[in-house]
Amino acid sequence: MANKNHIIPVHPGEKIEITVKSQGSSGDGICKHKGYTLFVPNGLPGDQVFIEVIKVTPRFGVTRIIELRSPSPYRIKAPCPVFTLCGGCKLQELTYDKQMEFKVGVVKDTLKHIGKIEPPLIRSVPAEKIYNYRNKGSFAIQKQAGFLRMGFFKQGSHDVVGTEQCGILHNQINSAKEYIRELLIKHQVSIYDEKKHLGLFRELVIRHSQTTNQLLVGLVTT
Repeated sequence: MANKNHIIPVHPGEKIEITVKSQGSSGDGICKHKGYTLFVPNGLPGDQVFIEVIKVTPRFGVTRIIELRSPSPYRIKAPCPVFTLCGGCKLQELTYDKQMEFKVGVVKDTLKHIGKIEPPLIRSVPAEKIYNYRNKGSFAIQKQAGFLRMGFFKQGSHDVVGTEQCGILHNQINSAKEYIRELLIKHQVSIYDEKKHLGLFRELVIRHSQTTNQLLVGLVTT
């Protein structure tokens, strides 16, 4: 239980220059300021960042990066053009070997702190393909200013970030998603409006079979 008398050393709106030390299980960067934990979304271990505190709790604070002063040696350019907006991925700016190291660390921490099991030696096996490998895509469907978007939610919101190609998904899933989007537009199919609670279609799910090279398509309705 958090100590109610604990003095939080930062306040919302405060700006700090700091170095990201590690990553949490969700992929957010983590650093310490006067012993207080700060989460830094999109921060990588080794990044020197100028941040603004946007939320504080007795146990931790949440920040946003104002400026990346000095990038981590493990930081690379994400291949996805909407990476900084889309909430679908968190690790594309981290080198692949460090991604594997991070995931092994998450498993070990889970076994140790939740399962109360001393982690055994865990070896990560590199994937044959690091892009266009995922065999299932679930896309939110949304109309924005009359334009039909299919994609993933923007980080921290329910606004859909539309993109024709997701570099993580199998290419046939990307193609099928765009084909179905055009069909929905052509036939003026009713799309669910989350704010008005009106409309029909709200989500598209596509799964690809590597064995048969076939697609299974599902439209989720209200």
